[in-house]
Amino acid sequence: MNPIEQGLLAVQGVWRTLRAARLPALGLPWLVWAALMCALALGFAWGAHPALSWLAVPVANALRRGDVFRYPSLFEQLPAIVARIEDLASIVLVPLASGLTTAACEEHFSGRRPTLTGAWARVAPRAFALIVATLPITLGAWLLHLGADMLLATRISSFTRHYAPEVAAVATLAVRSLCAYAGATWPKGLLAAIVFTLLGDLLVAPFVLLVRQAPVVVDRGVPELVLVLLVARYVAGAIAGLAVAGAATLVFLSEVQAHEEGA
Repeated sequence: MNPIEQGLLAVQGVWRTLRAARLPALGLPWLVWAALMCALALGFAWGAHPALSWLAVPVANALRRGDVFRYPSLFEQLPAIVARIEDLASIVLVPLASGLTTAACEEHFSGRRPTLTGAWARVAPRAFALIVATLPITLGAWLLHLGADMLLATRISSFTRHYAPEVAAVATLAVRSLCAYAGATWPKGLLAAIVFTLLGDLLVAPFVLLVRQAPVVVDRGVPELVLVLLVARYVAGAIAGLAVAGAATLVFLSEVQAHEEGA
């Protein structure tokens, strides 16, 4: 495929996947992921409650944020706490959700009706392999974000402090695109991988930028709005994860079909 065909196919893959999101086999895995992440954010938002403090406080201490449960500073630090736990949880959850979505999309794009049980039957024997194969993305993203946090905690220039999160985000995008390209072993699909990965990130980017304004939101006197923004960010993240997995599947199937027709 030439570059224009790759770009158009990536956009078509995202569009067709989102149109099919109403199918439980496609949308449910990422809906579960979003629900778990939202529950995590809600749990820390009410972490000072006796019913939750037995778990929330030790975790906050492990992240060196033991004094976080003070209102309203709690909501200022909430995104950073949830993000670090999200990175670790995603090492297991994201590969499984992506695998289930990929299996279901393969059935859907091939003209068959996908089922969640059928997708799980195909993914379960390969679950460990999926987790290991996606470690460059999930573990790499965690290390990049951890490195950005460490830079922000040291005495560095204001320029570096301001742009460290953006550099981590761009590096994560590059790693994800290259892994999507290499994992599918497409002969000429790097541009398509970059396009649909970038489209997925653009869905989430506005909410990520809004969440980063948590200190401003707290200073304006509406700290609970940070929690609302976090929930919206995870809903958008679920939509983006579904779109990227579905687009990758469609591009790969198109490559396979073109190879078979050319053989």
